[in-house]
Amino acid sequence: MTRWVPGARDRQDSGPADFLLAAAAFAAALAVRALTWPSVFTPGGLRLVDPDAYYHLRRIQWSVAGFPDVLTRDPYVAFPRGGEPIWTPLFDLAIAGAARLAGAAGDPAAVERLAVWVPPLLGATTVAATFLVARRVFGRRAGIVAAAVLCVLPAHVHYSQIGFVDHHVAVALGATLLLAALFGWVARPQAWLPAVLVGCAAAACLGVWPGAILHVGLAQAVLLAGVLASPDAQTAARRAAGVAIAHGVAFLWLAPFAAGRSWEVWGDMSPLVLSGFQPLWLGLPVLGFGACAFAWQGDVLARSRGARATAVAIALGLPALLACAAPAVRTGLVDSATWLLRTESFQAVVSESLPLFSDGRELTVRRAHRALSPLLWALPLLLVALAAAHRRRAEHRTLAFWTAALFAASLAQYRFSNSFSVAWALALGCGLDLGWRALAGRPKAVRVGAAVAAAAAAVPLLLPILDDHARAWGTARRAFAGERVHAPEIVTHHESLVAAATWLRDHSPPTSGWSAAGTAPEYGVLGAWGDGHVVRYVARRPVVQDNFGDDVGSANFADAERYFAAPDEDEALGIATRLGVRYVLVREAGSGHAPRPYATRSMHVRLHRLRGTSGNLETADHPDAPRFAPALSHHRLVYESPRQGDEDGRYKLYEIVAGARVEGAAEPGALVEARLSLAGPGDRRLDYRSYARASHEGRYELTLPYPSEPFEGQLSAGGPWVIESEGAVALLRVAEAAVRDGTRVAGPSLAGPS
Repeated sequence: MTRWVPGARDRQDSGPADFLLAAAAFAAALAVRALTWPSVFTPGGLRLVDPDAYYHLRRIQWSVAGFPDVLTRDPYVAFPRGGEPIWTPLFDLAIAGAARLAGAAGDPAAVERLAVWVPPLLGATTVAATFLVARRVFGRRAGIVAAAVLCVLPAHVHYSQIGFVDHHVAVALGATLLLAALFGWVARPQAWLPAVLVGCAAAACLGVWPGAILHVGLAQAVLLAGVLASPDAQTAARRAAGVAIAHGVAFLWLAPFAAGRSWEVWGDMSPLVLSGFQPLWLGLPVLGFGACAFAWQGDVLARSRGARATAVAIALGLPALLACAAPAVRTGLVDSATWLLRTESFQAVVSESLPLFSDGRELTVRRAHRALSPLLWALPLLLVALAAAHRRRAEHRTLAFWTAALFAASLAQYRFSNSFSVAWALALGCGLDLGWRALAGRPKAVRVGAAVAAAAAAVPLLLPILDDHARAWGTARRAFAGERVHAPEIVTHHESLVAAATWLRDHSPPTSGWSAAGTAPEYGVLGAWGDGHVVRYVARRPVVQDNFGDDVGSANFADAERYFAAPDEDEALGIATRLGVRYVLVREAGSGHAPRPYATRSMHVRLHRLRGTSGNLETADHPDAPRFAPALSHHRLVYESPRQGDEDGRYKLYEIVAGARVEGAAEPGALVEARLSLAGPGDRRLDYRSYARASHEGRYELTLPYPSEPFEGQLSAGGPWVIESEGAVALLRVAEAAVRDGTRVAGPSLAGPS
């Protein structure tokens, strides 16, 4: 096989200079990813960057306490039934092991401080690894460019910044190592060691994230192409044996953790979770390629590439078709397609599941330009350049295929831009190197002029990706100088949520089962799905729905939306009672399922806009004829986020109570009003008013959710209840015990003059 190789200097093994360059790349990348530390280490405590990080910390803390135990079924997920976290445990278990080695066991705060540094360390390792891979395969010049680009590329920095404790940073590193192993295999496809490394890297990727089956599938395509491109039968047999070894190694690593695993939601053959699908996916090629390697020892069955392609199709295709005949496998494949194409309701509203050229509302290039730079439009030219070089080096062809495939995946879902960013940086470095080599032998002035022209064209296109870094640097500089740091909008929202969850933790009865499996919690919290991970970790209370969406249970996901959309309190109360909900956390998004507004008299509007009291609500159809909404009798406001300028509080926390049942006499058919003035922090007030109509027998009944004495909440009554009807006014004191227990309270008689 004829191969083009770099010059004599590039053929040398990496020396001290290259290791120094790798160390410099690591240090620079770590510094860039640590610039946002003021948003993580805040005066109010540690703040993680992404909601998913809070559930990773939940599992990390669990494993630190009971290492090597992992939290496979969490009673604090999908309350009250409990749920199975869909993430594989390798990432969290590795951090837990590191925390124990560092002596952080028994100190949750120390575990948190260690965990927030894992993403920038892994991200910086990825940048250094990218340099070493590019240096080894394409040359030092390509390595320097690739590392420099990846160091500042927001698509990679975002997932590897300090405080973003999430498995996706490890996915990018795993994909980089898998690509490096593939480069080794295409260079020496008949050696066994590169095949073993490919198998190890594939197993690690799947162990970190089941979605990495996309990367493993790309690797399998490269291996298959290498076998089919063999010049003769003997070479094909040796390559097929190596591919069988690669799959066998991955199978042996992964099967003990996946085989026989059954999921309540996903069954036992879904690619979206670690299940029996992955061992099947890896095991069939072991048999298929192994059979081909054995059959091709003689020349009869492999005289031509067509014959070998037919043999591979039979050896792999028939078992695959038989496997797909199983209903569980078909269901798993359909689930995967639904997830990737975002055709199910939950993925349609997840930001990282949005296409690269979309902001959720319209097609736009802004997100792609900020994440990957406008240089992205040069990708087709780079792919053509890499493809044109494939006759000289199989590695160029491999990189072109890998880059194009991951770009296509990013077009479907933004999350894949994380691992695409590595391929994109490598493609830029390799493309620049190819262009420079094309000028070999030209006059120095021509080469220098071409370099200047390329820099002049590229640098302005890279400027959009530097905006975020400039802001991060300004924030870090002000923090170092002791100046006030102005938090961005997303951090302000996060602070409000953490404050609400902290209040809930400190002012509500603790629940069982936080750190002991098998103990059922006493009650749950209902809120928007996007707030669930934070509420659970900070408040240490179980939640009905969270950032897993319907992946851990579609019933709870649907019930949450029905609760917030319910047109009357009784219907909502029935849902909350069935789910064991005691507290409801409300914000503008309601359940968070869809951007459409809720109906005028829905529970969400009455909780968020009216704050639980009665009032008139304008409708879009009749803005001049507001509709009256009665007060809520079983939901009482106990916490509200501070005002921000002219805006009302972001979060409102309600406690569900039985309500004191006040019964008394009034004129038949008369309207009875009960009102209570409640004062909150600062100038916050709530004038609660509830109404009832006296019966024909002259009896009225009111259910009141607030006592006239102190209770566990921000609000406090300024005096007794005022009960009024037809000019008759009376005062009534209601005890907290009566509100909690639903006790019947004798109301004042309003049948005569006051």
